[in-house]
Amino acid sequence: MRFSRRLERKPIMSYLLRRLALTVILAVIPAGLIFGLAGRWDLWNVWTYAGIFVVLFSFLILALYRKKPDSLKELVNPPSRGRFGFSFTFIAPLVLLILHWSIAGLDQRFHWSDIVPLAGLVAGLVIVAIGFGLLTWAVLVNPFYSASVRIQEERGQRVISAGPYAIVRHPGYAGIAEWHSILCSRSFR
Repeated sequence: MRFSRRLERKPIMSYLLRRLALTVILAVIPAGLIFGLAGRWDLWNVWTYAGIFVVLFSFLILALYRKKPDSLKELVNPPSRGRFGFSFTFIAPLVLLILHWSIAGLDQRFHWSDIVPLAGLVAGLVIVAIGFGLLTWAVLVNPFYSASVRIQEERGQRVISAGPYAIVRHPGYAGIAEWHSILCSRSFR
C-alpha cells in the first residue's frame, strides 16, 4: 500500500517542481524588468514584493501538494476546453502587467513620482500581501479552483460557500483585483 501511494505521488512531484519553478520565474521576470529599467538593484520594495510573491505562492503550491494533489494538477495543467483558454482574457492583462512593470522601472530611473512616503510603500506592500493571501485562501478552500474557466462535471463540481466564499462570490478574483489595484497605484513605487 505504501509503495503504491509513493508511485501515485511521483507524477504529482513533477507538477510540484514545475509550479515552484514557475513561481520563481514569475517573480524574477517583473523584478528583473523593473531593476533593468531602473538601472539599479537597491530597490527594497521590489525585493519585498518579489519575496511576498514567492513565499505565498510557494506556500500555496506546497499546501496543494500536501492536501489536494488533484487541485495542483488542475492548476498546472488545466484542460484546454475552458471557456476562454489562451485568448484575449489572458493576453490583455499580461500586456498591461508588462507595461506596468516597465513604467515602474522607468519611474525609478527618472523620478517621476517621488512623492510616496515610506508609510505608503509599506501599506501598499501589506495590501499586496493581503490580496495574495485572499487568493491563496480561495484556492485552498475551493477544490474546483482552476486556471481554466469551465464547469468541472467530471469532478462533481458544486458551489463552495465556506471560507472566503461565504463573504464574496469570487474571492480569488477579489484578491487579484486587490493586488492589481495597489500595483496600479503609485504606492507600489
